[in-house]
Amino acid sequence: MKQLKNYLSILSMLIALSLLTFISCTPDTEKEDLICKVSVEISEGGIGVVSNSEVVLGEEVTLKAVPEDTYRFVNWTVNGKEVSKENPFTTTITATTQFKPNFEKDNYTLKITAGEGGVVKASQEGIVLNGTKVTLTATPNEGYGFVNWTVNGEEVSTSATYTVTVTKDVEYIANFITHKVTVTAGEGGTATANKTQVGHNGQVTLTATPNDGYSFVNWTVNGEEVSTSATYTVTVTKDVEYVANFITHKVTVIAGEGGTATASKNQVGHNGQVTLTATPQEGYSFVNWTVNGEEVSKEATYTITVTKDVEYVANFVTHKITVIAGEGGTATASKNQVGHNGQVTLTATPQEGYSFVNWTVNGEEVSKEATYTITVTKDVEYVANFVTHKITVVAGEGGTATASKTQVGHNGQVTLTATPNEGYSFVNWTVDGVEVSRENPYTTTITAATQFKANFKVTKGVENSHEWIDLGLSVKWATCNVGADTPEEYGDYFAWGETSPKTTYNWSTYKYCNGSPTSMTKYCTNSEYGTVDNKTTLELSDDAARVNWGGKWRMPTSAEQGELCNASNCTWTWTTQNGVNGYKVTSKKNGNSIFLPAAGFRYGSDLSDAGSEGFYWSSSLRTNDSYCACDLRFSSSYVGRNSSGRCLGQSVRAVCE
Repeated sequence: MKQLKNYLSILSMLIALSLLTFISCTPDTEKEDLICKVSVEISEGGIGVVSNSEVVLGEEVTLKAVPEDTYRFVNWTVNGKEVSKENPFTTTITATTQFKPNFEKDNYTLKITAGEGGVVKASQEGIVLNGTKVTLTATPNEGYGFVNWTVNGEEVSTSATYTVTVTKDVEYIANFITHKVTVTAGEGGTATANKTQVGHNGQVTLTATPNDGYSFVNWTVNGEEVSTSATYTVTVTKDVEYVANFITHKVTVIAGEGGTATASKNQVGHNGQVTLTATPQEGYSFVNWTVNGEEVSKEATYTITVTKDVEYVANFVTHKITVIAGEGGTATASKNQVGHNGQVTLTATPQEGYSFVNWTVNGEEVSKEATYTITVTKDVEYVANFVTHKITVVAGEGGTATASKTQVGHNGQVTLTATPNEGYSFVNWTVDGVEVSRENPYTTTITAATQFKANFKVTKGVENSHEWIDLGLSVKWATCNVGADTPEEYGDYFAWGETSPKTTYNWSTYKYCNGSPTSMTKYCTNSEYGTVDNKTTLELSDDAARVNWGGKWRMPTSAEQGELCNASNCTWTWTTQNGVNGYKVTSKKNGNSIFLPAAGFRYGSDLSDAGSEGFYWSSSLRTNDSYCACDLRFSSSYVGRNSSGRCLGQSVRAVCE
């Protein structure tokens, strides 16, 4: 609005200056047409704006009136005479002309009044701008209700909160009303209303409370039922009286032989609820409730809805239970006497080496559960039956075998344990030559007399004077490095593809290059690194294991090293063995293990990282660059396959088929 006022001020000054200068059409020195001046007179309540202050005779201009706040546009006049009520207004100019925009005040008077019984308020009152939306609010006093809004005696709304648009002088009147509410309680209870006076269409909540032994029936007005709800909310349109009505009935209980019977109440109102409880004596059970000799329920705790005086009888019954134990165990019953449909738990306990088979009645099986709960409907005798089986274990060559039990009942469990001798490992358990398990120890369920055999195989041996260990993998692994006599010795160091140790390890001394890693003469797949022959696995003549140990020994492939590294195959434990750091690698398949010392590597004439890291060559070339070969690398925090420059001196751990 502030920007509009600044704009109006500047525009008014420009219009005033134009009025001082132009009062008639004058000829243009460069044109034959006449030029007419068009101006707008300043008016109270707003300003006028013309689209062009100079036009050629006969051309059109557009005038626009902008009223100030609280004013509205009325019309355009020239010399006091109305020429248009349009805004904007477009007209043809026939002479120099001054137009005047005319405005008038845009306000009306709004008045609100409250009738008896309430108060009113408005979001705006008194002088109100035309078209303003005003919210009227009528609030009834306690005991009154709002009726309507009226203008000049005519209803305009029944909403207590009412929004109007002001377009004329007007007075709104809020009207209120009240009614009286009376409540009366009949015999057997009390009655209240949350209000005794309420406005028209106001709501009152009636509450009927029966005395002990009575129940509420209904509410009546002038003797006619209006509700059966003890808590009843009504809408009041006139003075009214409500009556609360109540009723009562007598309840009697009798216990038959073998128990007692009680009722939660001996007197209760119509449709009231009473809980009956029948309690049998030891050895008896509840049968049913009867009324006039007819069964009405089999529930010992029975809740009834009472509609008249009534007598209930509780009935009871008893049965005898006998248990007998067959050979091999004992048998008991939780009760020897129980009521009809009563429950008894039978327990059969086998002796050592026996197991429970079943319960029988008259020779017929009724359950295989040693602890068996029955529902008794007559006198009955149960027999517990037991059985036993013999267990034998034998050991094949290479170990011993034992069983946790030599005699066990039917479906009993036995744990078998096989212990292999030095150099052997457990294979499996067989029964009559058929494998039944590869687990050790092995727990099994026995259903017949059975002989189990533990089978073993050799897991430690010698190939061409060098010892190997079977880890259950695709190849057998040597127990020490090539060039070593014990698992802890580092052994010899070899450049990849060379079969003899030397004093200096670098590219200038490497057998299969011309002094640099880009001049390979054998085992090359990329011409950038030398002469391509596409050989990716060491020939046996270049295999340090085969050349030095002979027989079936060879260097492992990278895949075979990966099999050894796989966590699902072996567990790697960093340890110190006889003062030497390294890894104990234990098979998860048969429990056998080997030790790999952290022998480091040689470059030049130096030994590096001995005691902290291990580097073991595979027979596999890294094919993407050819100057590196794949190896097994580890430290105390890392185990994995990697690759190194072929000229380095590294350890070799041999394998055989």
